Amino acid sequence: MRAVGAATYWMNDPPAVEPLRLRRMPLLAAALCFAAGELFARNWPSTAALVLCSTALLTLTLVSLRHAQRIAFLPAFVLWAVVGCLCAQMQPPIPQQRPLQSFADGLSRNVRGRVVRVRMLPDLEATPETQQLPPWQLEPGAWETDSAPPRQSVDLDIDAVEYITPDISAMQPVKGGVRVLLTGDAMPLRCGDTLEMP
Repeated sequence: MRAVGAATYWMNDPPAVEPLRLRRMPLLAAALCFAAGELFARNWPSTAALVLCSTALLTLTLVSLRHAQRIAFLPAFVLWAVVGCLCAQMQPPIPQQRPLQSFADGLSRNVRGRVVRVRMLPDLEATPETQQLPPWQLEPGAWETDSAPPRQSVDLDIDAVEYITPDISAMQPVKGGVRVLLTGDAMPLRCGDTLEMP
């Protein structure tokens, strides 16, 4: 509705949007510095140097906040980057399971390991689309088709894998982790149980 006596319609004016300024959003700048620190974490020499650097930067930030507030943002942002590096180094890298990869050659092998996690899966009926797929597309290593939906997910800390040659079949000690999907009735498994299965 037009205002009486107004020369222009007030909704035709563009909305007033403030430009992006980091001094008005210090947490955004801190988050960007933290993310940059996580990116540079791979090239950092050592954790001890990182701790010394963060201690020196914290001291420099506190001194600059007390005596030179105009430049206090510089050591504070570098401190956020160093803290990002430190947090990235504390997080362990994802294991590549290289010892177990050599055993993933299509042969059915027995594995022995300790249960580290048991999770019940929701009851999902197998759809016709998933039943028509080849077993190697449903799950890596599932060479035998099973139309029953999985009921349990079990994570194993592997101790040994069966070493198979035409003449020898023996358990060989190997370290790694495997996730197994179990079908049928749920098994009463607990963390710490030892399992041996193909």
